[in-house]
Amino acid sequence: MPNRIVVCPEPLAAAAGAEIFRAGGSAIDAALATAYAQAVISPAMTSIAGSGVMNVYHAPSGRNVIIDFIDQAGSQAREKMFADRPPGEILFGYKSMLIPTFVRGTQVAFDEFGSGRVTWQSLLEPAIRYAEQGFTIYPYLHQYWRADNPVLQTSAPFDGYRMLATTPACADIFTRQGRVPHIGERLVQADLARTLRRIAVEGPDDFYTGQTGRTMAADLERNGSPVTTRDLASCRAEVREPVRGSYRGLTISTDPPPAIGALLLELLNVLECHDLRTLGQESAAYYDLLARALFLVFADRIRFAEPGGGPALFAELISKTHASELAGRIGEVARYSAQPRSGLAGTTHVTTYDDEGSAVSMTHTVCFGSGVVTPGLGFIHNNGMCMFDLRPGQPNSIAPRKRPVSGGGPAIVFDGDAVRLVLGSPHGGRKTSSMAHVLTSVLDFGLSPAAAVASPRIHCEHDPRELRVDSFFPLDTREELEQRGYTVREDAYGGRVCLVAVDPRTRKAGGASDPRGDGGLIEL
Repeated sequence: MPNRIVVCPEPLAAAAGAEIFRAGGSAIDAALATAYAQAVISPAMTSIAGSGVMNVYHAPSGRNVIIDFIDQAGSQAREKMFADRPPGEILFGYKSMLIPTFVRGTQVAFDEFGSGRVTWQSLLEPAIRYAEQGFTIYPYLHQYWRADNPVLQTSAPFDGYRMLATTPACADIFTRQGRVPHIGERLVQADLARTLRRIAVEGPDDFYTGQTGRTMAADLERNGSPVTTRDLASCRAEVREPVRGSYRGLTISTDPPPAIGALLLELLNVLECHDLRTLGQESAAYYDLLARALFLVFADRIRFAEPGGGPALFAELISKTHASELAGRIGEVARYSAQPRSGLAGTTHVTTYDDEGSAVSMTHTVCFGSGVVTPGLGFIHNNGMCMFDLRPGQPNSIAPRKRPVSGGGPAIVFDGDAVRLVLGSPHGGRKTSSMAHVLTSVLDFGLSPAAAVASPRIHCEHDPRELRVDSFFPLDTREELEQRGYTVREDAYGGRVCLVAVDPRTRKAGGASDPRGDGGLIEL
């Protein structure tokens, strides 16, 4: 079996990671190269002006850390700046940006945990090549940019072309004669290639205080962005301790608040109160239990942002005692009052593993993109403001330099001190339901990695009686769920889980790329 693996939704990006593996790089190096390639070929999902989080197990040192580069509101952001906007409205334009942290986060990962066997410049070379030579628009990307994108229509009217035409520089690169690019058309990003080359040669600081940073800062200031020159210059990424929980005797490591990794731990705690095997794999009873648990756990989501909550509240939410209380209320049906989130699912993920036993689970995002491209730089800025509650006076309301309750959730599962599973997924709250389903499929039902990521999934978040299911969800199970009182709707965006599983006996690893994506998986 192979022992160097890169898994992501995009085959071209996986090839970038494999290129670094072949050059002698580690799992950390390969993940970074993959992520930069994703920023070129998945511009609706991520960007070098985006943000993210990495869960790293560095085998040479035995350290497991979180590299936190979740973005923050700019210092000119104000609580009521969008008070007149409809709840759930998708935000575009200069005011929708948060401080871009992607480049700083990747710098910290490389400086502290890179192998030293490959250079910073070499990590960016595949991405530069893809930007210079271009790539063909693939169905998944085209569907995201369509005016009738079903995910984005769940919360607010959306027009993909309107977003891409927000600024002339964005329209020049990403639109074609008044429309979004068609499948099979080629996308060349010459300005982005030059920007990446400059960051590769001059180093990551170029993005914040060098030529790239100065050009960006002048554009943002001129157009009223809440992100200032000082915000860019002071941008930092943190190395943090993971939050840890357990499931069926295994230890699970994920990212701490304000990211939502802890929701996965809370959900698994609730599921652990039940013998899932007696329900049956892919049975209506299993999906019913999962939906009820999801709804109860998502009702706690906003509590991670409560002022003054701190470590005590956090410890309570992920405790086995709290899970037991939730399990006792599993039959309750009620709605929770947090503002419906925008529904933006523009996120991607990469999972890597190497022959030293190091592992990375990295989730990163542009949210969907603000539609702003600074002239001459070539990348779409994030619209991370959509992750805040636009209503004043809420736990997740906007404030200067505040981080929103956000996605993330990259996970590493340990059996003792040894890595057992490495996984993550894009797509907002769906990543929590998707990852829990995959984990229970492997650990409770004994499915192979490939079968686990391909298994039909459900999602339940804001409405306890509405289920989102895969288009290939079994008809008989769907009908039984409807008989149990659920409204069942098909949804093409059930997460795209990227999984590596390590055999506990042989220590050999194998990967699985979710077929809901394009199947980026290379094993060496």
